[in-house]
Order: sequence, then structure tokens, then C-alpha cells
Amino acid sequence: MDDVIGILALILFIVAPMLDKKKKRVPSEAPKESKRRGISFRIPELRHAGESVPEPMPPENAGASDEILLQQETELRDETHTAAYEAQRKLQEAATRAEEEAAYERAAKLPSVPPQPQPQIGMTAQKAREAIVLATILGAPKAKQCQRRRFHIK
Repeated sequence: MDDVIGILALILFIVAPMLDKKKKRVPSEAPKESKRRGISFRIPELRHAGESVPEPMPPENAGASDEILLQQETELRDETHTAAYEAQRKLQEAATRAEEEAAYERAAKLPSVPPQPQPQIGMTAQKAREAIVLATILGAPKAKQCQRRRFHIK
């Protein structure tokens, strides 16, 4: 009896998947689309992982690198020559400008006039008292009086 049950179980496990109506899908190399929206993540394949990388081969023609170095030296020399020329030109222009200004001043022959000194007012305590007394006697200037009347300022 145990043998019959074992054989039936074996047949059931072997034959049942064959009778299944759904076909099993074979996984393809194309990435599966994610049901989630947004960016999908895919693990990159690791081909040639762990292999040694060959060293780059030296150029067959070493003259090409010499030509590049020579060209760079020429460009650097040209740049320094141009900078030196510009500096010399600026110095010459400044000297010419200074010479022209000196010639203009000589041609103008303007006499140097010293500034007129301002008269010194000697204010003393006595003069200050007299100024206050005179200001109260004379009153405000007529222009100020009219302005006060117009705007009713007291």
C-alpha cells in the first residue's frame, strides 16, 4: 500500500506540471519593466571583471610629441614677446603724455597766483554781546517777517 501511494505521489509531482495550462516564461536578456513609475534600476553586467588591463603601447613615432613640445614653446615665446611689447608701448605712451603736458604748461606761461587770504574777523566776548543786542533791537529781516505772517509762524 505504501508503494502504491509513493508511485501515485511520484506521478502526481511529475505529470502535474506537464498538465499545467500556463506556459512558463523563459527569462530574456531584455530588462523587465517595473510596475512602479519612475526610474528603473538595472544591475550592470560584469564582463571581463578581474581581468588585467593591458598597458598602453608607446607611440610608434616619438617625433610627434617633440613637435607638440616645440609648438608649445613657440607659443609661450610669442606670448612673452607680446606682453613685453605691450609693457614697453605703455611706458612710451606715459612718457609722451608727460612731455606734452609739460610743453602745454610752458606754452601757457600762466603766472602762479597765490590764493587771496580771507579777512580775519576777531570775535571777542564784547563784540558778541553787542551783536545780540543789535539783533534784538533791529528784529528779524523783512523777508523773514513776511514769511512768518504768511504761514502764521510765531
